[in-house]
Amino acid sequence: MHSSITIVGASLAGVRAAEALRSEGFEGVIKLIGDEAHVPYDRPPLSKSFLEGAMTSERLSLLTKEKITELELQIRTGSKASKLDIDSQTFEIEGEVEGFDALVIATGARARKLPNTEKIKGIYTLRSLDDSIEIRDSFKSGNPKVVVVGGGFIGCEVAATASAFGIEVTIVESQDVPLSHVLGEEAGRVISKLHTDNGVQLKMGNLLVCVHRDIAVKWFHYYRLRHFPKFMCGLIHEWVKSQPWYFQNKVFDMGTKRLELL
Repeated sequence: MHSSITIVGASLAGVRAAEALRSEGFEGVIKLIGDEAHVPYDRPPLSKSFLEGAMTSERLSLLTKEKITELELQIRTGSKASKLDIDSQTFEIEGEVEGFDALVIATGARARKLPNTEKIKGIYTLRSLDDSIEIRDSFKSGNPKVVVVGGGFIGCEVAATASAFGIEVTIVESQDVPLSHVLGEEAGRVISKLHTDNGVQLKMGNLLVCVHRDIAVKWFHYYRLRHFPKFMCGLIHEWVKSQPWYFQNKVFDMGTKRLELL
């Protein structure tokens, strides 16, 4: 019988794992470790009510102080676990080796980022509470245009919220109909109409391959690729520099391409 269980991942899955352990009668030590500075919180509102400012961060919380006491949780926030070693039953947190008796990995997923855009100001991903706050601040700063890459649930919700702020919004999506892969084309077309009725532009069936100020049309024509007119996006265009960025273009399997940011 394990005397302690360590849960790496302080989000919904990690919290539910801790609750299940207690409900099944586990009486040992439960450690909950997360890399964010916040106590576990609910993520779905980050692209909806929290992003628009209708919900506070306190209401997002999955654990009250009373609940933490009830579950007898040892919570460590702002602690990134790495270098898991199964044989020695250890991992590291900020260079310090820590052992575990039993381990639950509940780290979830990460937002996919556009290649080689880490240093470009004004390009955001939405995964965390801090991400949502940063995006909301950018909406309020007077940016006239926003491009949302991805027409899934999160992308559609962010686009709707941005539109409600009075911002001109364009969704770029590789599918011909948004959300058709999960809801079907009929429901997807209903969602498309809701967006267009509220002023959101939809660019469907398009693959975004680069971010720049002036599209390199000759490059697209040479490789017989479809392209659409450039979008001047208030969240990114003011900070893009004139320098090349490289990434592996797996879609066409033709080696590394040089994409100019003009």
